[in-house]
Amino acid sequence: MQLTEKIKLAIIKGVFERGIFDAKRLMEIDSKKGEFTISGIRSIIVGTLDFAVLHEAAEKLAGNAGPAILRAQGEKVGRIEARKAWRKNMKRFNLSFDVRTVLSTLPAIYAAVGWGKIITTGINMKTGEGTLIIRNCFEADAILELRGEKEKPQCYFVTGYLKGLFGGITGKKFQVTETKCKAAGAEYCEFKITTGRESV
Repeated sequence: MQLTEKIKLAIIKGVFERGIFDAKRLMEIDSKKGEFTISGIRSIIVGTLDFAVLHEAAEKLAGNAGPAILRAQGEKVGRIEARKAWRKNMKRFNLSFDVRTVLSTLPAIYAAVGWGKIITTGINMKTGEGTLIIRNCFEADAILELRGEKEKPQCYFVTGYLKGLFGGITGKKFQVTETKCKAAGAEYCEFKITTGRESV
């Protein structure tokens, strides 16, 4: 039986959902150098509270510019991961590097590394536009744990990350807005994703 792209995606998704992927193929620890890499990209393991402290510091030091800084940081990370990690891994499994392929595997992979439960059923698999939901989003949970419930959505980094990820995959400009946030009292975090001109 020929392994079609659809079958390969199903296998990868199933492996991650069961939590039995071969971590050695994705992660490497070099204790002599003190380095940890995921898919060849130098990484660190940071607790969600550490992330929340960085979040809080950006807002305290930069005031109203704090959220914009966090979004810009997330966007840059999303673009880098799209171009380096996602492209490299899609090539490794002989899969297309496009929105459909990334969205098909993103929920299982990101759940395996602690980002939360990502639901992509509201996204157009060709354009990337629509509504993406994250249950138990790490950023919202971190803010809730450190500072309690807030009045407005707080997932600035994730908002930027999604913008950068989709832009890095397609080469188009995206606008991402968090319309619901667990840290602001909602049941889950919801992100509206559209293409077009970026806001100034």
